[in-house]
Amino acid sequence: MIENLKVRFVRKPQDLDDVLASDDRAAMLFHVRAEVGGRALEIDYLLLACIRSGAVTEIWTLPLDPAKLAAFFRLA
Repeated sequence: MIENLKVRFVRKPQDLDDVLASDDRAAMLFHVRAEVGGRALEIDYLLLACIRSGAVTEIWTLPLDPAKLAAFFRLA
């Protein structure tokens, strides 16, 4: 069950690798590390943000290797 899933982020859970921004959008590339049940996952994510009136109003997260992410959580 998803409510029983415990993900432990390792000591430095993410690295911000790059940022592109304009007045109404921002894109951030992150490298994320996590552990579940002694298994480790390292994966890159793209975060896309919508900015309105100087505030972030929406964020979309996209794993760059969705098959790797799905396989990791299938085994959790």
